[in-house]
Amino acid sequence: MLSEIEAGYLSRIARGQTAEDIAAEDGISLQAVLDALNGAEGELGAMNLMDAVTKAVRLGLIKDDSSIP
Repeated sequence: MLSEIEAGYLSRIARGQTAEDIAAEDGISLQAVLDALNGAEGELGAMNLMDAVTKAVRLGLIKDDSSIP
């Protein structure tokens, strides 16, 4: 359902990173990260990014490790 990249970005968002953080760490454009996150939202039928994270966790597509530093 989600690509490995989309799931990875959603997992990082769940841990508190921003799209800007992800782009800087990965050395890619912010737009590339936003495109992947928007794709994940669409695939999950989410209303926004937090809804996408919640749905991905509920579906077991990403782990709920947001409390792990």
